[in-house]
Amino acid sequence: MNNHSINHSKIENKTDIREAINKYSRYWYIFPITLLVSITAGFFYLTIATKTYEVRSSLLLRSSEQGSSKPDKQGFSDNEIFQVSQKVDNKTQELKSITLVDRAVRELNLQTSFFIDGFLKNQEIYGARAPIKILAKRIDIKGISDDVIITINNDNQTFILKDNISTATYRFGQFIRRSYADFIVYNNSAASGKVNQPIKVEFKTSLAVANQFLPKLSVTPTNENADVITITFETAVPQKGKDFLNKLIELSGKEEVEDKNKIAFHTIKFIDKRLDSLTEQLSGVERNVEQLKQQNNLTDVNSNAEQYVRQSGEYGQELATAETQLSVLRYIESYFRGKGDQQEMVPSSLGIQDATLANLIANFNTLQLEKQRLLRTVQNDNPLVINVSEQLSSLQGSIIENINNIKRGLSITRNNLRSSTSQFENKIKSVPSVERRMLQIKRDQTLKENLYLYLLQKREESALSLAATVSNSRVIEKVNVKPNPISPQKNFVYLLALIVGFGIPIAGIYTKDAVNNKIQDINEFKTLSSVTVLGELNRNESKEKIVVRSDSTTTISELFRLIRTNLQYYYKDSTNKVILVTSTMSGEGKTFFSANLAATLALANKKVVVLEFDLRNPQLLKSIGVTQDKKGITEYLSDNDISFGDLIKSSYTTPIFDIIGAGVIPSNPADLFYSPKVGDLIDGLRSTYDHIIIDSSPIGQVADAFSLVPFVDSSVFMVRYNYTLKSQINTLNDVSSKLKNTMVVLNDANKDNFNGYGYSYGYISNKKVPKLLG
Repeated sequence: MNNHSINHSKIENKTDIREAINKYSRYWYIFPITLLVSITAGFFYLTIATKTYEVRSSLLLRSSEQGSSKPDKQGFSDNEIFQVSQKVDNKTQELKSITLVDRAVRELNLQTSFFIDGFLKNQEIYGARAPIKILAKRIDIKGISDDVIITINNDNQTFILKDNISTATYRFGQFIRRSYADFIVYNNSAASGKVNQPIKVEFKTSLAVANQFLPKLSVTPTNENADVITITFETAVPQKGKDFLNKLIELSGKEEVEDKNKIAFHTIKFIDKRLDSLTEQLSGVERNVEQLKQQNNLTDVNSNAEQYVRQSGEYGQELATAETQLSVLRYIESYFRGKGDQQEMVPSSLGIQDATLANLIANFNTLQLEKQRLLRTVQNDNPLVINVSEQLSSLQGSIIENINNIKRGLSITRNNLRSSTSQFENKIKSVPSVERRMLQIKRDQTLKENLYLYLLQKREESALSLAATVSNSRVIEKVNVKPNPISPQKNFVYLLALIVGFGIPIAGIYTKDAVNNKIQDINEFKTLSSVTVLGELNRNESKEKIVVRSDSTTTISELFRLIRTNLQYYYKDSTNKVILVTSTMSGEGKTFFSANLAATLALANKKVVVLEFDLRNPQLLKSIGVTQDKKGITEYLSDNDISFGDLIKSSYTTPIFDIIGAGVIPSNPADLFYSPKVGDLIDGLRSTYDHIIIDSSPIGQVADAFSLVPFVDSSVFMVRYNYTLKSQINTLNDVSSKLKNTMVVLNDANKDNFNGYGYSYGYISNKKVPKLLG
């Protein structure tokens, strides 16, 4: 691309921008109006819109090692109750669960809301601002009323309740039964409400309020490297939001403690049952000893028996320990095999000296807690619940298999101990049978006492853990409210108002131009056609038919003089005597232009004649006030005895030009145009006149003008702003090649679309300009 092309492109871009600015600046008065309206609308929106505030808090999630509730690790290393870990995603799901939110709503009694009349809208009042409190015993979603109005009477002891059922007076504290709710209304004496001020009450179920709160509640991790979550809640009543968030955090901590205590409760329950059984067994053994001694007067055992008994007792104690381990394992195994529904926590492993089994049981309890949390918000057929259930089933199988392995090892140990014990029992056979029975009872008593003491110790540990359990989360940022509302945002609303204030008129003007199918200005015409523009004519607002006179200095008269100059410029080297004036349809100003072009040429001392060749709808003589007192073109073409000299009339105007009228309207105008006398008429006039102007029929409607093309030197095509259709420019483009030296005159320009084509609108004179003829 050369420099000339680049410079030309820059000029075109600047011109396009300038034209766009000019197009919109014509409607400058619309912009301040729309701006005023949009800014006013924004102001009223900010006034009546409900302001929403953000309530926020932050929680630190502590791991099990950080929890202050965890006792000394070494002293309680075999208790799995304190091994539950906390995850950020679990906490997030817990805080956003519908069950927890519903519980918070119920505990805060948020099923009822109170409103009073405010400026252009109802205003919600809450807490200390509400003059009443309502305790709802029952709310029926099917019968909820939208029009419940309470008005406090002057005595402050009674109130008027109006709903869609009836209007009645009640005392504060009185039980009220309605189809939509059963409730009690209390007087909030600390409130600042006014007596006789109607209070609108809205009843909603706790679940409906929870579903309304959930979309406004957000729980997100602060960052990936910290176990901190941020809780935010959007509300129109800041105090209600603070109360709700505090209650939600409080209940979340309670549920954590409740989850941890479930394992401890189950363990204590199991131990209590075993202790009750062992107590009865120990009582029976002691009664047997007492009875045996009483029956046989037994007080002591000889030294040999004591030695055998001592050695046998050592083995017996080890055997008792093995039996204890097997007893615990059998209970745990039966516990797993009997809990097919997998809904209960598994008691602690109670000191089984096997790390694998301890870890498996800890994992089982952790998954059990996770399943219970999930079931608060989802159903049993949820993929997450199914996945956890499958993991529980797998762990249950692994635990049972591990227990069987441990049992086999303990069985071998027990058999070995029994073998060793039997050797000493053989030696004891020499002891009298009564003493031998005593030893057997003592051994059984020792076994049960050891198991009793062990279970009693574990119960104390579980009870201690139950008393010391606290939440694994800690509030590090107290619940607070941002001072400025998050919506509506004043700056954004006013910015939007400015955009709308400018955008609506711009879009309207653009749309108006886009849907307008008529020619608007010269630039639009140039984009549709390459035909030479001879000139522009401004709008004629006067009633004068001939606007060009020797003493006229109006804009339109000067524009006709400019067109005369352009004609001389375009055809300075050729003859331009015969000018054909046509258009695509009637009403575009060809008759007005023909008459005033003749007057303009006559002012230059040219001899001019205008031919009214629109035989179908002649308007020339009528428009300039000349009567048809002579024969016209129709008679001339039909009668060979008439010469063209018999047709010529004067315009009787200043300047003077001659006119040949159309005559009577013929029945066959198209056939007359093919008469050889047409050529004779124009050739005869050439020798007499300097210019011959032919006012012809619209070329877009009839083909009469094409018959005159062989006799003319140039053609002027009329296009009228806001009248000529854009589609008709295609007709002009098609016929321009069939006409001779086609040029265009753009008619009826106003101040908005006037180019002047060399003149500024109103430059010559500010006098009132005449109106165009159609």
